[in-house]
Amino acid sequence: MAKNRNNNIVVAEEDDVLLYDLEWLKEGEQFPPANQKARLDRYKKNKALFETKHKKTYEDALVRIQSIIGDSRRAIINPVVLNYNKLLSVKTADLCCGEEPTIKSDKKDVQNIIDDILATTNLTTTILYETVIDISRYGDAVWRIYKNEEGKGDITIWDPKEWFPIVSIDNPKKIVNHVLAWKVYKGRNMHGEKKYELHAQVHYKGYYDSLVFDMKNDKTIGKKLSSEKVLTGTKDFAVIHISNVTTSDSPFGHDDYIPVDSIISELMIRFGQIQNILDKHASPSLQGPLTALEYDERSRSYRLKLANYFAKNPEDEEVKYLTWDGNLDAAFQEIEKLIDQLLIISEMGSALLGSVDSAGRAVSGTTMKLRMMNPLMKARRLVKNLHKGLIEALVGISQIGYQQLTKDDFSIEWYDGLPDDPMEEAQIYAIRTGQKPTISQKRAIMAMDDLNEKQAEEVLEEINQESQNAFIDFMGIDMPRNEEQNEGENESGAEE
Repeated sequence: MAKNRNNNIVVAEEDDVLLYDLEWLKEGEQFPPANQKARLDRYKKNKALFETKHKKTYEDALVRIQSIIGDSRRAIINPVVLNYNKLLSVKTADLCCGEEPTIKSDKKDVQNIIDDILATTNLTTTILYETVIDISRYGDAVWRIYKNEEGKGDITIWDPKEWFPIVSIDNPKKIVNHVLAWKVYKGRNMHGEKKYELHAQVHYKGYYDSLVFDMKNDKTIGKKLSSEKVLTGTKDFAVIHISNVTTSDSPFGHDDYIPVDSIISELMIRFGQIQNILDKHASPSLQGPLTALEYDERSRSYRLKLANYFAKNPEDEEVKYLTWDGNLDAAFQEIEKLIDQLLIISEMGSALLGSVDSAGRAVSGTTMKLRMMNPLMKARRLVKNLHKGLIEALVGISQIGYQQLTKDDFSIEWYDGLPDDPMEEAQIYAIRTGQKPTISQKRAIMAMDDLNEKQAEEVLEEINQESQNAFIDFMGIDMPRNEEQNEGENESGAEE
């Protein structure tokens, strides 16, 4: 049982979503723990949304469309799927780490270690990008540091569905153990029933206990099969948790999907209604006088005369198609308002969906950043958590097979992921320096043309040579003579 700082036994309430001890990780207990079901179900649902598996997740919305259609027998084969969820996560990742952060050190040996770690682990590329996606869709992301085959520190991103933090009874924000637990399928028994094993790692600072349990069934833990203490080589936990927005009563982060879930569902309903209405009136029927019909003896029914010309009396109406004005303005207005609310609540401005204005003109970098104020503020909030986690990861990895780093050995610079505007930057530099050059011609050529120093010197030599040739050609041009020169030559010629 969990005890608080006064050594008193504390019993968690039934609706508590936190784990305070390891009592749930023993024979006869349920796995996953019952109080983690809501969190794990939310992870499962959000994963399905990210992967565009909306049909089951938004089943209620599709049923509502069918009820509005009025024919429950009519199945919606291709519902309008609006995967704003995935777009929200991907664009957030683009803003946070679409441009890789720069990790620098003033010490050359330390910089070499950092470069080696980054090249081995892909920490600032793949892992960091996938981490932001997990933070967005789950609210939580988990890293695990381990020793790779070469005996050096490495890191992987872990599925949060297999992460069960043990928190302090006195401080729900303080994690005292990270438990990674997952089921392994072991085939079927003689009765044809599926067999599982439960593998678990109970992480402490510097080591973890590796446990293997037999499973009585797919939900009940059986007897312990093995137990082993494994040294991680790190001084701190080998598991790092990075979260989205958190509150004071829980270490779990809040995802980006729940706040906009009802809005996206309503948008799918509205688009589904419009789709149904347009489908009904895509093939209009004919309307006209009886003289346009002829009686078919075989089918004993009237049918349209197959002719290019229809004779009719003056009082007969024209043969024409029944047209219908859908008058869907109200529906589109509601869709527009819903999208506005979606952009506001998700903190994703409309500028994030494209880089052109309503007239189709490209916008400047300054204008883009002003329009992107809310998304950039959101990205900055996430980067604060990523910054702390990245420092912990680099320090922890360096303790396994590398020269040990400290957080003071390096600095991390983050970028906003938006394209730079070279013209605006040049104007700013010109104003700040009073129109004086701030970079050598050689360095400018290297930066703009992506050349090395030797190549840039060759270009400069060609430019100087062309300038000299142009000056020599200019000196050889016959200049127009002025009036005094012409008069002097005329007088000298007259005297002679």
